[in-house]
Amino acid sequence: MIATAATWYLRAHDDDRPLGVYIRDDTPLEPAPGIIIESDDSNHTWRRAEVVSVESLPHACSMPRYAVTVRVLVAA
Repeated sequence: MIATAATWYLRAHDDDRPLGVYIRDDTPLEPAPGIIIESDDSNHTWRRAEVVSVESLPHACSMPRYAVTVRVLVAA
């Protein structure tokens, strides 16, 4: 089975506060430092962020999961 989405659990780089879950359903599936992500989710406190670091987590239902630390570039 090939995964078509990945779940990223986001945390702030400056104070480690949780910033919500980000479902990435396009390439690249694996986050990497330097990638810029954007959100239009009204539940997020950010609109644009840069990935600072990544840690792989165990898969769930064949979906890759990651703990991702980001630097918020544009707040909501």
